[in-house]
Amino acid sequence: MIPFDLHYHLPEAAYLLPLALLMALLWGWALRSYTAASSSIMLPTSERSPFLNSAKGFLLIASFILGVIALMQPEGHGHSPEQYAAPQLPATVSLKRKAHEVIVAIDVSASMATTDTPTGKSRLEYAQEIADEIFA
Repeated sequence: MIPFDLHYHLPEAAYLLPLALLMALLWGWALRSYTAASSSIMLPTSERSPFLNSAKGFLLIASFILGVIALMQPEGHGHSPEQYAAPQLPATVSLKRKAHEVIVAIDVSASMATTDTPTGKSRLEYAQEIADEIFA
């Protein structure tokens, strides 16, 4: 998809993007004030490196931006060149599987003798019928 070939179902959500700048400013201010406070009154500082604190803030802001973009619901116009178009698949696809590729496990405990199925048969007989229908 070509980036300029997009339209958005909810473009008004883009007004939330300046909040990412505000989040970045608040994150930087909080890191500076915490560092200053911890050094002046001898608070125990975290063992994390400043890089990890910065990475945490960056990931928080990036996830917010990507969330806003997802909220805008971008969609292509369909005017992309043919080389970018998805290949057309046939309407029906038939899959052939060998019988030994599928394993079915059916409980054979005493509780399966209970006759509370819609057909009035035991749970075991009902499960066997359903398995037969699936693989028939």
